[in-house]
Amino acid sequence: MVLLYIITAKSIPKEMIEYAFGFVSLYFLTYLLLTYLEEDYEEPQASIFPKISVLIPAYNEEDTIEETIRSVLDLDYPDFEVIVIDDGSTDGTGDKARKFPVKLLQQKNSGKAEALNNGIRQASGELIATLDADCWVDPSAARHMIGFFSDKKVMAVTPTMKVWEPKTTLEKMQKAEYTYSNLMSKIFALLDSLTVTPGPFTIYRSSVFKELGGFNGKALTEDNEMALRMQSANYLIRSSKKAIVYTAVPTSLGALFRQRKRWYAGYWENMKNYSHLFAPRYGELGAFVLPAITLMLLLSLYKIISDAFFSLSELADGQVAGSFSFFQPFHLLSVVAAGIGLILFYLSIREAQETPSISMLFHLLLMTLLTPFMYVYAFFRRGYEIITRRAAKW
Repeated sequence: MVLLYIITAKSIPKEMIEYAFGFVSLYFLTYLLLTYLEEDYEEPQASIFPKISVLIPAYNEEDTIEETIRSVLDLDYPDFEVIVIDDGSTDGTGDKARKFPVKLLQQKNSGKAEALNNGIRQASGELIATLDADCWVDPSAARHMIGFFSDKKVMAVTPTMKVWEPKTTLEKMQKAEYTYSNLMSKIFALLDSLTVTPGPFTIYRSSVFKELGGFNGKALTEDNEMALRMQSANYLIRSSKKAIVYTAVPTSLGALFRQRKRWYAGYWENMKNYSHLFAPRYGELGAFVLPAITLMLLLSLYKIISDAFFSLSELADGQVAGSFSFFQPFHLLSVVAAGIGLILFYLSIREAQETPSISMLFHLLLMTLLTPFMYVYAFFRRGYEIITRRAAKW
C-alpha cells in the first residue's frame, strides 16, 4: 500500500529513481568486475575421498528419473551411495527407480524439503549431495568439488549449472542467463557471499545438518534458506567452475513464470527472516552484497510500476511520453552499467569455455527484457496467494 501511495502521489521524482537505480547498478557491477579481475582461487585437489550420499528427491519425474540415476551411477568417484526419495508420486517414478542399485524411500507427498530430510536421516555418507530429478551430473563433478572440504569452515560446495541441450528460443534465453549466473556465483564465492546452494548437486558436510537442522519445509526456496542459515553461522560456501551439472529448464512461458514467482517470492521471504545478515559483522555479504541486491530489486520494482503508472497517466491526460536521451545523467549511469554488464557477460562466456556470439547476446537481451515482467508477476501473484492463504507447491 505504501508503494502504491508513493507512486500515485508522484511524491518521488522519476529522475531521482533513475539516478538511484543507475548509481546502485553501476557501483554494484563495477565492484563485481573488479573483484573478478583482482581475486581468484585455485580449485584445490582432493587427497582423500570421503563417502558421499547422493539424495534424489522426486515427485512425478518418470520422464527424467532414469537418466538422472544413470548419471550419478556413472560418477568417477570411489565411494558413494544413491538414495531416491519418491515424494508420493502418482506416476511411474518409483517403479523406474527400482530398476537401479539404489536405496528407494517412498513417502506420502510432503514436499521437497521433507523428502530431502527423509534422505538425510537415512544417509551414511560424511558428505551429502542433493540432486534434482531433472538434472544430470558430469562424471568428474564430485572429484572437482571434494578438495574444497579440506577447509574445515567450508560446509557446502556448489557446481556450475548448464542448460541441457537448449533447442527453443526460450531455452536458449535461459542458457545465456545461466552462463551469466555461473560467473556471479564464482564472484560471490570470492566475496564469501553465496546465498543459494542449488538443488542440482550441491555437496554438504553431513555435520551441518546435525548442527543447524535439516531443510526448512516452510520456506519457498529451501536452498536459499539453507545457504543463509549457514552464512548466519559464519560458515563458508564455495563454488566449483569445473564441476558441471546439466539441468532441464522450463519449456513454456507459463512454467518459467511460475518458477520465477517461487524464486523471487522465496528471496523476499528469506530476506525478512534473515534480516540480521544486513550487518557489517557478516563481512561483504552483510555490508555490501545483500543490501545492494535488495536495493536494486526494490528500485526495479518501483521503477517498473511507476513507469507504467506515469505512462498511463500521461496518455489519459493526452500527453506524449517523453523521449529517451542517452545524454541525460541518470540515463547515462544506466547505460554505463549496462556496458559493465556486457563485459561481465563476455567474461562469463570465457569462463564457460564457449565462443562468444551475437546469438548468445541476443538471447541474454531477450531474457533481460522478460525478467521485469516475471518480477512484477511474482510480486502481485505472491501477494494474491498470501491474501487468499494459498500454499505454494514445489
